[in-house]
Amino acid sequence: MKIKKIFESIVKLNTLEIFELSKMIEKKFSVVSKTTENKVKKNICNIILESSGINKISIIRLIKEMKNIGLKESKNLTDNLPKVLFENITLDKSKEIISKFEDLGAKLKLECL
Repeated sequence: MKIKKIFESIVKLNTLEIFELSKMIEKKFSVVSKTTENKVKKNICNIILESSGINKISIIRLIKEMKNIGLKESKNLTDNLPKVLFENITLDKSKEIISKFEDLGAKLKLECL
């Protein structure tokens, strides 16, 4: 029961919180998965939009502003999700971008290469 409650709490976390939690677990227990080890070495990530949430228009505007593309292209990126929004972004920049989108209710996934 205890583990199930912990899992239910983790499921409610946003992308950045999950990332921070994984770092804390790795540090506390001195474990690093092979995947994490490779990701940390490269420190380059892709950001995938999984859901635009209820503020789709705000998400479209933010995409337009951040990618410096037209409104139609921005809207197309919010259709038929998931889609890669940004490629080959540094981890620090990825955190900034994800934070802006999650503040508007979007769900994103961080894939470090």
